[in-house]
Amino acid sequence: MNKSELITSLCDESGLSHKEVKLSVDILFQTLEESLVKNERIEIRGFGSFYHKKRKPFIGTNPKTRKKIAIPEKVSIAFRPSKTLKELLN
Repeated sequence: MNKSELITSLCDESGLSHKEVKLSVDILFQTLEESLVKNERIEIRGFGSFYHKKRKPFIGTNPKTRKKIAIPEKVSIAFRPSKTLKELLN
């Protein structure tokens, strides 16, 4: 499901206009993004949580040249589903 499909589904379920739902979804994603940029954990009970996960630096190999290169530390976003969501999926 992509963003436009989500908006359409929410319109159908709620009876709200496309414009109202799109605005709400845009604000939701903007708020989530701002929280993650501030390194805040986002927990949605019954669904799961989003959090920062640091990837340690390591020595990698350039597949083209076979030279060793230093890969710096990176921060990525991870998602951990709630117990309830895991049970629904299994």
